[in-house]
Amino acid sequence: MIKALAPGMRRGCSWVWLAVAVAGGLPPAVFAQDANKKAAVSTKKADAPAAKNEAEPAADLNEAPVASASVEVYKDPRAEEAMNKLKAVPGLRDCRPADIAAVKRMAAGEATPDREVIQRFVEGMAFRLTDKSSINALVSQAPGQSPRTSLAIQAAVENLIDPINTARAAKNTSFLNTYNPVLIATLPKLLDNHLVSRIEAMIVLGQTGSPDAVPIFLDQLKNAKQTVWVKLWAARGLSNVVDNGTRVDAALGAPRAIEAGKVLSDFLEREKDIPWPVQMRALEAIGSMRQ
Repeated sequence: MIKALAPGMRRGCSWVWLAVAVAGGLPPAVFAQDANKKAAVSTKKADAPAAKNEAEPAADLNEAPVASASVEVYKDPRAEEAMNKLKAVPGLRDCRPADIAAVKRMAAGEATPDREVIQRFVEGMAFRLTDKSSINALVSQAPGQSPRTSLAIQAAVENLIDPINTARAAKNTSFLNTYNPVLIATLPKLLDNHLVSRIEAMIVLGQTGSPDAVPIFLDQLKNAKQTVWVKLWAARGLSNVVDNGTRVDAALGAPRAIEAGKVLSDFLEREKDIPWPVQMRALEAIGSMRQ
């Protein structure tokens, strides 16, 4: 299962609808491809129950239940190609545990934001998102197993997102004004890397709610070579920037909102066969732009 869509949460973190299979399954919070490197996303839709006829005899409780859900499968060849990409990013190196602890204190308002430490931390987490052993452990694990190394990807993503949520809760604008620009400058380097790396990077960028991330979101929506799962979170990121439509004028202004709406509508027109969760996020973003 993957953490990907959030129908009811403000910043887009309900981890329910989207599932991508890799050799039979994945731990939460990751995206990947199946064992044959074919991108497969399955979404289940429960059929609406038919009205019961009063004259109908009572159901036999011992009778085996009949499956009523249908399964939709979408295969994205761009995701298949991304599964074969795994490269080191120049300039990235792992950080120390002390840097992780320091950033947590900064986010909570217990220490003054230090851009140098924040830079080391973000680069360290980005390095972990492209770590070959962690990704291989993730995509090759057997169903039901959760090797410690495969959880490294999940931990890196949580380490990147937690400071955003902590700082918001503490109304720590000073930290966010330092932290978000570092994310925006660093994580796009992962958007042409392995499928896991690029999607997790975009999930983090989508959480920032920063207008400075808008050009990144628009570029990925226009990128014909980018997988739809990155585009899903680009659309969600746009909605987060304007707080689902409540801050269009303050965050973007009419001209940029119109531009974003046009890019989203062009995306939907160009890629008509994308799965419904991606369509929904794009339409949601268009509405958030008041277009």
